[in-house]
Amino acid sequence: MSNRNYICAKCGALHRASAIYRDPRKETWEEVKASKRWPKHCGDPMTYMSYEQGEAATQLTEEERIRWITSGMHILRHGDKHKWKPALSDWQIEEAKREKAEYLNL
Repeated sequence: MSNRNYICAKCGALHRASAIYRDPRKETWEEVKASKRWPKHCGDPMTYMSYEQGEAATQLTEEERIRWITSGMHILRHGDKHKWKPALSDWQIEEAKREKAEYLNL
């Protein structure tokens, strides 16, 4: 069983839960998120995060996480290692978008 990282968009709370899969012949992602299987917080479904986003989110306080979520959950690679930092300022967000575009064009 593998785990996934989730974040509450309202309060910034982090949660680690089992991976949730769907059968495309039986249900849509909207139905899955509304089901009991999807983690919920503050009465709403939590937002799924990648491993890298989860690593970046743990470096922030809950207030900073809310600001990070509203800015688009961008991340920056820190150094040559696979360490990830959250992008909060405008120049960091632009750099994160540039890094992502450069990575996808490889």
